[in-house]
Amino acid sequence: MRETYLSRKVKEAGYEAQYNNVVINLLKSKHVLANILIGTMKEFKGYTAEQAIAAIEGEPKVQIAPVEPVLRSKKKAAKPEAISGEATDSILEGTGRLCFDIRFTTFAGEHGSVKLFVDVEAQKDYYPGYDLVTRGVVYGARMISEQIDTEFTTKCYDGVKKVYSIWICLNCPKYVANSIVKYSLKPENIYGAYSKENRYDIMDIVMIYLSEETIMSENELIGMLSTLLSAKMAADKKKDRLENKYGLPMTKDVEEEVNQMCNLGEGIAENARKEERMRVITTMIQNGCTEDVILKGGFVQEEIEKVKVEIK
Repeated sequence: MRETYLSRKVKEAGYEAQYNNVVINLLKSKHVLANILIGTMKEFKGYTAEQAIAAIEGEPKVQIAPVEPVLRSKKKAAKPEAISGEATDSILEGTGRLCFDIRFTTFAGEHGSVKLFVDVEAQKDYYPGYDLVTRGVVYGARMISEQIDTEFTTKCYDGVKKVYSIWICLNCPKYVANSIVKYSLKPENIYGAYSKENRYDIMDIVMIYLSEETIMSENELIGMLSTLLSAKMAADKKKDRLENKYGLPMTKDVEEEVNQMCNLGEGIAENARKEERMRVITTMIQNGCTEDVILKGGFVQEEIEKVKVEIK
């Protein structure tokens, strides 16, 4: 039977869906999450991996599903209730439904006195047609507002807990790859000499930009994540590097996911990667990006010209 364009795309979509699931399953490992906490959150500066693992409450909650409208309202509890762990679906009355990749709670500081809510997202498209940082802010804001009647009430906001939304962006263009950027709330005096200390440090958005080339990064977190999530590195080499260079224990579950990722990476056809590059260039052109910007993203003139012909 001859393989048609449609049958090829169906097969590729299956590979991509499986690949996304493997990425999430690798990231939800507490040993991996511990390294992410240490490498991105000031509350975990100086922690060992073992200490960071111990600070994670229960098991991380995972759910992969599209954002979709909610047609029913979720009735609020009459009284604030203590929460244990995190639900991955955040539903607020009258709003849509956001699905988080990995959600969990941590307790940092002396005697675990600092409670933090953490969201870790895996994003394979650096530019999916909108600014990912904006999406990160929305996710962070949702994590704050959902604390109403659990961590604090509308009569006293002092109980709000800080949230982190950490985005691991794969396949990034050269001009942003090998970098970690944090966005946070900071005061700015517009007039006068106001100097009172207020509590505003309640939300951080962290973007981690990776590519296949960042495997050799001098930053330990970037190097570890690039190795872990590489679709090109051979399984044996990847496992050896993760265990001996980064100290990640190769548990049976992690080893199986690493093997599956390598197999899926080989299964994604070369023309699918080419089509993805064409799609990104098309989106960039439609959003007004100049040729210089596109070229700096690691694309070549031949690809740009081909897209221009196709979208005429």
